[in-house]
Amino acid sequence: NFNLEGEIIVCRECLIDGDLRAESLDDFWNIRANFIKKNYDADDYFEKVKVEFDKLDKLKPSDEVNLWFGNEAFCQANMWFVLSVLADKSANFFRVFPDSDGWNCSFGELEKCFSNRSKLSNDDLQLSKKLWSVFSVQDLAGLEILGKTVSNNFPRLNEVCQALIEKNTKPKRILNGIVSN
Repeated sequence: NFNLEGEIIVCRECLIDGDLRAESLDDFWNIRANFIKKNYDADDYFEKVKVEFDKLDKLKPSDEVNLWFGNEAFCQANMWFVLSVLADKSANFFRVFPDSDGWNCSFGELEKCFSNRSKLSNDDLQLSKKLWSVFSVQDLAGLEILGKTVSNNFPRLNEVCQALIEKNTKPKRILNGIVSN
């Protein structure tokens, strides 16, 4: 019976879909709210999504932030965004990894996952900021270059970056191959 103390903040976003280009964070929230409303008929973005991120504004240098994200492209894009928002804040940041080496977000053994967490370095935070920066503007060449970075806190980074680079072309290519056969 694992009991983790502290506040839980939920990242309710799907940042591998839709427009991400924004001049400011406030602009970003409006762009995302409009995208979600238009494409998913949900008009509670600010109440369900942004309110969670607002909690991060209250971080203190002594606070500990544990990021529970999987290793696949969906979770990684969300984590890059979260870390880009947090990169200049003073707190202690940790990455909690899923309990599987597969491409899933299973955290079946939460206590074990938590005890094996890894502290994120300033280099990790800056890498996340750069990854988000190139991904958010669809700079695929930049994403490919950054994907070659080796970091224990970002396993399979090259595979994730390749998946994000090909997310708009590979499924169509596969489907065309199936149709032609």
